Amino acid sequence: MNRQNEKMTALLLHKQTIRSPKLREAMHMSIPEFYDAVREINEEIRAYGTQIRETASGFITIIARDPEGLQALRESISTFTVGQDAGYRIRHIAEHFLSAQDYTRIEDLADEYYVSARQISTDLKEVRKILEKYNIGLQAVPHHGLIIRGSELSRRLCLTGLLLNHVNQNTLTDNFSAEEREQIDQIRSILSSVLEEGECQLSDDSFENLVIQLFINLNRVLSGNEVHLPVYSRSNVQSNEVLAKKITAAMEEAFGVSFSADEENYIMILLQSSRNYNEEQWKEPVPAEIMNLTEEFLQAVDETHGLSLRKDLKLTMILALHILPLISRLRYGLAHDNPMLAEIRSSYIYEFELARTGVSVLEKALRCRISDDETGYIALDIAMSLRQRYAQMKNRILIVCSTGRGTAQLLRMQFSEAFERYIESMDVISARQAEQMDLSGYDFIFTTVPLFVQTAVPVFMINAFLKQTDLREIDDVFREGMDLQTMHQYFSADLFLGRKDLRTKEEIISFMCAHIRSHRNVDPDFQEKVLQREEMASTSFGNMVAFPHPAKAAGDETFVCVLITKEPVLWDSEYVQIVLMTSVARSSGEHRDLQMFYNALGKIVRSEENASRLIKDPYYDTLVQIIFTDD
Repeated sequence: MNRQNEKMTALLLHKQTIRSPKLREAMHMSIPEFYDAVREINEEIRAYGTQIRETASGFITIIARDPEGLQALRESISTFTVGQDAGYRIRHIAEHFLSAQDYTRIEDLADEYYVSARQISTDLKEVRKILEKYNIGLQAVPHHGLIIRGSELSRRLCLTGLLLNHVNQNTLTDNFSAEEREQIDQIRSILSSVLEEGECQLSDDSFENLVIQLFINLNRVLSGNEVHLPVYSRSNVQSNEVLAKKITAAMEEAFGVSFSADEENYIMILLQSSRNYNEEQWKEPVPAEIMNLTEEFLQAVDETHGLSLRKDLKLTMILALHILPLISRLRYGLAHDNPMLAEIRSSYIYEFELARTGVSVLEKALRCRISDDETGYIALDIAMSLRQRYAQMKNRILIVCSTGRGTAQLLRMQFSEAFERYIESMDVISARQAEQMDLSGYDFIFTTVPLFVQTAVPVFMINAFLKQTDLREIDDVFREGMDLQTMHQYFSADLFLGRKDLRTKEEIISFMCAHIRSHRNVDPDFQEKVLQREEMASTSFGNMVAFPHPAKAAGDETFVCVLITKEPVLWDSEYVQIVLMTSVARSSGEHRDLQMFYNALGKIVRSEENASRLIKDPYYDTLVQIIFTDD
């Protein structure tokens, strides 16, 4: 049974008997559609020993020959469409006000949804919250009723948000009338033809969302409501204006309607906001405004995290072409939901933080808040760039050997033959020389003898003559980029605080920062930088985990301080029980072991099982087992 027929059945089960015109009006059906639905429902409910009939006096009633069958039918039918499902009711009441031209009384809404006036008053509180997100007010006028106040653009954006949150390709039949479905099919055909001719590609989701947006535009114009746009509504991309003109002309011809210049511009804005630009196929100059913002974005990331992303011309172009439609979405309040956000935040912790740093620059320049949904898409662009960079990066290695010149030459030859693709430069020295020189310029040190020097560079013991098993292990080192010793330095026992009875986010941050200052050499304003980052956006990542850290590098070591609270603590909008306070060294941004560090953190952030395990057993050994166990 489709959703519309289920709604009619639910209404009848709730009221038993309803006047036919009243039921048709509630269902928004024509007379033929209504009797087709009655026939279809009777075919479905015959198995329950029930039937819908219309009396001579014009009432529709449901007749049950079998009381048990009637009860079974009640249990099988979702009653969300009667007054019992607030979500459905609130959404449709909001849609009603957005489309209404006149006042609406609470009593009329109560009659339509078969609930009390008091229940409608309760629902209206939630309706107001929805409308306020789009700067729309719901005004009550004595002796008249309720009416909304807001611009036509705000109304359309709100209608779009409501529909796109509840409609997809598979539920069009259930949410729209036959006439509306025909309009949507025509719009889909027009849009597909114009985009194909203009060699413009949209993702499937963006295409369907644009279809619904054009459908809303069409029906608002047909009902006499035109949009009026501010002066900055021209496109930065000439091809978008051409495509918008063609879409407008085709819709005018198909539906016998005339669109104003503002309506055409609005279609252009929707198109620009929906497009995913490909840097390899881009043929137009990128606007100077966009390039300047992109450079400021990358400069902030580089300076904060010690990177050099500005040198990556491909990433610069990718981000510029991402920011181009982003600005349109932000200016006109066009939501861009990210269904992958939770996975991005847990799997790309490092990249998401880089994106968040750059996004803060965009927010300041554009004077608006950028959602985590948008930030997540930017994080994917950065992740792709870093993966390519690390795949191409070669290493500076040092071999320490004290068994003679011949052995040293043999090791150099073996490393050159087996690992040429990983090596940028290679030096071979004695242990005595190693003790007297600065080793910080190397990525890896391989030694045949114990090395008694303090260095942050990963050190690996090897045999003087490399066997096949040694070659495999060294290959793993180059591919993985980090040894267990380095990981233990990052996840040190002296920064594992175990379970503490702290009740607020502020208490936790203060306690952890004080402990860090007493055990690590960090900047005096370490806590201020942590709080500065908290003001930018929440650092809770789900799975009861928070990930606070300084807004800018605040020390010369990379580490994580771990605390488990006795009870869940509200961390902005989510409850948290595991707090991973991290600090990344100023000079570590280019090191691949930093990526491994964040991957290790991800074992807790993205695994509900591991998070629960650490909460249950809040001990350092538990953390070590989680971090150093392969997924």
